[in-house]
Order: sequence, then structure tokens, then C-alpha cells
Amino acid sequence: MPGVVPILFGALFTLAAGYASGRLITCRLPLPETIRLAVGSAVLSHLTLLLFALGAGRAWVLLALGAALIAAAGWFARPARPPWRAPEWSILAVLTGYGLFYLVHALAPEIQPDGYTYHLGLPAEWLRLGALSPRIGFYEMLPHGMEMLFAFAFAFGKHSAAKLVHFGFLVATIPLMVALGRRLGLPERAAWIGAGLYFCAPVVGTAGTAAYNDAALVFFLLATLYLLVAWWQEGRMAYLLPLGLAAGFCYAIKPTGLLAAPAVIAIVALRRNLRAVVSVAAAAAAMIGPWMARNALRTGNPVAPLANRLFPNPHFHIATEMELARALRSYEGVTWRNLPWELTVRGGRLHGYAGPVFLLAPLALAGLRRRQVRLLLGGAALLAVPWLFNIGARFFMPSLALLALALAAILPRRLAFAALCAQAILCLPPVAAAYAAPGAWRLDGVPWRAALRLEPEREYLRRMLWEYRVAELVESRLPPHARLLDLVGLPTAYLSREAVAPWQSAPTDRLGYALQIARLIERGVYSDVEARWPETELAAIRFVQTARGEWQWGIAEVLLRSGANPVPLPSGSRLVARPNVWEAPLAFDHNLISRWGTWEPARPGMYLGAEFSRPLRLDGARLTLLTHEQPGEIRFEGRAPGSGWQALAASVRIEPRPALNLRRSAIRLLRQEGFACIAVHARPSGYGPVGQSMYERPADWGVELLGETDGVYLFAVR
Repeated sequence: MPGVVPILFGALFTLAAGYASGRLITCRLPLPETIRLAVGSAVLSHLTLLLFALGAGRAWVLLALGAALIAAAGWFARPARPPWRAPEWSILAVLTGYGLFYLVHALAPEIQPDGYTYHLGLPAEWLRLGALSPRIGFYEMLPHGMEMLFAFAFAFGKHSAAKLVHFGFLVATIPLMVALGRRLGLPERAAWIGAGLYFCAPVVGTAGTAAYNDAALVFFLLATLYLLVAWWQEGRMAYLLPLGLAAGFCYAIKPTGLLAAPAVIAIVALRRNLRAVVSVAAAAAAMIGPWMARNALRTGNPVAPLANRLFPNPHFHIATEMELARALRSYEGVTWRNLPWELTVRGGRLHGYAGPVFLLAPLALAGLRRRQVRLLLGGAALLAVPWLFNIGARFFMPSLALLALALAAILPRRLAFAALCAQAILCLPPVAAAYAAPGAWRLDGVPWRAALRLEPEREYLRRMLWEYRVAELVESRLPPHARLLDLVGLPTAYLSREAVAPWQSAPTDRLGYALQIARLIERGVYSDVEARWPETELAAIRFVQTARGEWQWGIAEVLLRSGANPVPLPSGSRLVARPNVWEAPLAFDHNLISRWGTWEPARPGMYLGAEFSRPLRLDGARLTLLTHEQPGEIRFEGRAPGSGWQALAASVRIEPRPALNLRRSAIRLLRQEGFACIAVHARPSGYGPVGQSMYERPADWGVELLGETDGVYLFAVR
């Protein structure tokens, strides 16, 4: 594990390469240095993506790329530097104090959940492979603009170097907010105070010192706004290339950033200049296009893993997307009545808080008569639109930055400084502990020994992160290329094995569902729905749902009959279904634990069926389904050669099945998908009952216990 020097080199080299690229692109424009950093980092990210896409993502290649950019910028690009004015000492003291506190946490090993999973887990995997992951999953299909920069830094300084890159964008946001305020005509002091209000917010410090992307998204959105205002005021066509690059890169950072490019294009179009619209749209498309093209080619859905109802595909289930969206909108019962209090003071339910001073944000409405304040509040409202679909505190950070500037702009001079002092004091960890909810997401303590590596990284991680101890168990017990089904939530950034969670794709969704069902062996888990009719020659048959409900509908197995004999599907028959035709074969594979399912709420007109390659004489069919997936009213329909669909039976018979032990069948499905091991806990919730059952009856399942730590079992699939 690296010491402090490689960490600092990895982060500073990445930021320097990004800045150098920006200097090359914008050397003829009178722009703040932070804007050059934004534009160049967007380009560096895409160059890194190209290297990984070509299988050339190696440390020495990244080193050569960064060195070439820095050398070229030093030799060819000597831009004019706009005047820089430091803030007064009192504001500088607040920013410096918080900056040092944040720096310690940014240098410490990564212990934040999303950071030690996909934000750093994917870059670590790309660098092991030298290429992008071949796996299709929820996180793999997200745009990875920031993760490409993380990978660049990770190649030299590992996890903390990537964290420092994100922290670098947080620090750069301060002068960027001041530059934006100056461009809008705000008093210089008010802009510095607004930047300070934002910088001291606990949610900003926590997200900005981890390997997340929220602080970076704020930085690039503000860079986009600055360039848009500069173009609007000066009308220089040269601003449009960096404007489009910055706006498009917002999507590359996070899907919610997709809002930036259409908004910019629409505003540019107000000037009725077709050339300007085409220029900015082309630059934005250069940033957005590679990610959407990758997703469209690999999944058929350009915005995967989202919008799967609009772009149906075999890789993601609509139900999983719906459940995730529902969870992100609710956040433990937060309502519009208690939302301001939770967002500014408590922070427990929204996973973070902005600080009590932001309760004063409605005062900014008093400045609506001022053009600058209207623009800031309008921008805050626009950037809050994606937040309505995920009301976590860190997703409000883009609006928070603009609200901070607006609030500082309308408060009297002394009152604005008092607000900054209050924010700085109230957001100190010992003070915040008196009012914030216990466990609210915030920084605590000063882990300087871990930051300086006086405390070894492994010891710090073992002490702070129980999941790391599980990762150590996995690393010590699994072969190097073993594939692990992760039912716990392991820190993949600290694993060299492939670990996949069940909800992240349709195939693993099915495996998780099969394990949950296989745990149940009592009578009535499955039911048979059988229909009989006079023998009829049929060219096709289908089973149609006629009810509507919030439950999912599925069919585990289909048996066609002629008298007492089962009739197999003729070779070459075509299976049909609405929806999810890709999983239709699972209802004809003679394995009850696999099933065709709608994976979305039942509605009339859904069906599963088969078009026979030659007509069959049938007089009945039996459907086996999970009893808890309410059968509703299933209509058995057939189509005779040369005719239309007709109902085959007036009624059906439903009979519960006896107890079935399908545990080994479920494990066989895991083996077929290439999984050699399972990590599962034994708590009462989630997959805990499955883990407890495996621990108590390993022979029943066909698994072998490899180890146990912190209530987590590691099983080998036999």
C-alpha cells in the first residue's frame, strides 16, 4: 500500500494533466484557471476512456499521456492570467481551517460506502485488466467520467490519490464560485462568503473528501454556468467549444448531469444563431456520445441502467429499477413538511445535512428584484429538478452552491459575515453532535495518523470498516479468478476478485430470487394451475394475464398435455412473451427454480406462450407458479392453423404443490452463471435467512463453508 508521496503524486499529476489539457484548448481565451481545469479534465477523462477501450490502460501509458500534456502546455500554451484577489484574512482563516480538516480526511484510506465499492472498485478492476470490464451491470453501465480520472490517479497512488482528485475539484470550486459571482456582478466579498457557506456544509465536506462524484458535478455545473454567462455577455464564438465540453461532461460524471447540455443548447438557441447552436451541441455530444454509444451497443439501451421500460432489454429488470426509484424518493418517510429541517439540521434520514444557516435560504427571495439573484435562484431551481427523484442531501449540492451565493448577495455586509462564522462554528463536528441526528453522514475526528500513514492503512481499515475484514477473508480463501456472488455489500475496491451483487443485472437478479425461494421447502410454495379442453390441433398456445395488481406475475414451468402424456415442444418452436421475452425459455427448461417473470406489476394482456414449428394436438396444459405471485385470472388461449386466438378452457384448477427441496437446483444455477463462491450474512433481514440456512444445512444446499467473520459466511459452491 502506498505512502503519502505516491498518493500526492497520483492526485497532483492527474490534476496537472487535466489543467494542462485545458490550457492547450483555451489558451487564447481570458478565462479563470479553474475553467481551464474543468475543460481539460473533461478531455483527459475521455482520453483515458479511449485508452481503456483500446486495452491500453496501463500505468506507463497514463504516465506518458500526462507528461506529454503537461510538456505541451508548458511549451505551447501561455495564456493570459486574469487578476487574482485573495479574500480578507478572516474569510481566508475559515476556508483554510476547514480545508486542512478536509485534507486529512481526503488523505486517509477510503471508508465511505460508494467510494469503496463502485467508484474505486471499477477503476481498480480496469487497471488490473488494462481494459474496461466486460461485465454488464448497473454500475458498469453508468457513465464514468470521474472514475476515469480516479483510475488515472489510482494507477500511481491507489485509493487515496483518487480521493484527493475529488477533493481537488472541491477546493477549486471556491475560486470558481468567486469568479462566477464576479462575472454576475456580485460584490467580491459576498462571493467569497457564499463560497465559504457552501464549503463548510457537512454534506459537502463528507462527499468532497471521498471518492464520490457529487462535489465534482457541482464544479463542472458551475463551470458550465460561468461559460454560458461569459458567452451571453460577450458573444464570443470561441467560448462555445469549452461550454459544450463542460456541459456534456456533466452527464459523463452522473446521469443527473444530463440536464446541463439541453439547457445550455436551449439558452444558446435564444440568440437565433444556428452556427452557435451546432457548435455547442457538437461539443456536448462529444462528451455524452461515447457513453451512450457504449450502452446502446452492449445493451440496446443508450441510457442504461435506467429507462428500461422505454428501452426494453435482457440485461435489467424494470421492477428493480422501480424499487430503487421508490426508495430514493422516500428516504425513510421524509415529507415536504420536515424536509427543510432534515436537509439543514438533522441529516439522519437524508444521509447528510447542509448546516443550520441554510434555514435562512428563503431570505434570498427578497433579492428577486436583482437580476443576479434571479439568475442564481433560477439556476438553483433548475438544478433541483433531478434532486426531486433522489432527495438525498448530497444530490442537493448543485442547488446548495447557488443558494449560498444568493443568500450571501442579499444579506447586509456584516450579517453575511456573521452567517459565515455561524456556519463555520455550527458545522464543527463537536458542535454538530449536539443537534444533528445520531449517525448523520458527516466527518468526525481527525485521522491524521492514518492520513500520514503513521498508522498502517491495513490497520486503519480493519479498525474502521468491518467489510474490509470480510474482504481479507475473501482474498485469503478464494482462488485469484474465482467469481463471487456478493449478498453482503463488500468493498470491491479492496478486492482483486470479481464480486457481483444480485440486484445489479437481470441474470444476478434471478439468482438472488432463486436463493430466496429455495430456502422455502414447505407445502404450498408452488401451485399448479391446470386447464383441460377437448383435444384440438393448435399452431400456437399462450397463457394470458387478465388481472391488474402491484404483484409480479411469473410462470416457473409449462407442461403441455395430450391425454395423460406430456408433449414436448417441437424443435424450432418460437417462444413468445410480453414482457421479458428473453426469459421465456426459463419456463420450458424443466427446472422449477428458474422461471419466466414479468418483473413489473401485473396488468391485463401480459402473456407467455409458444408458436409451434408444426401443429400439435393438445387437450390440456399445466402451469407451475410461485403461490405468492398471485395468479390472478389466467386465460388459456390457442390458435388453430389458419385461424385466430380463441379461449381453450372455461375454468382452471389450482392445487398447491407438496414440499419441494430445490436448494441444489438453485446452486446449479449459480454454477451455470460462473459463480464459485457466495458471501452472505446471517441477520434476520435481506438474504440473512438464506445465509443461516446454508450455515445450518450446507450439504442440503451443496455448499462448503470456507470461513466466517463479523457475522458473514463465505461458502464455496460445490
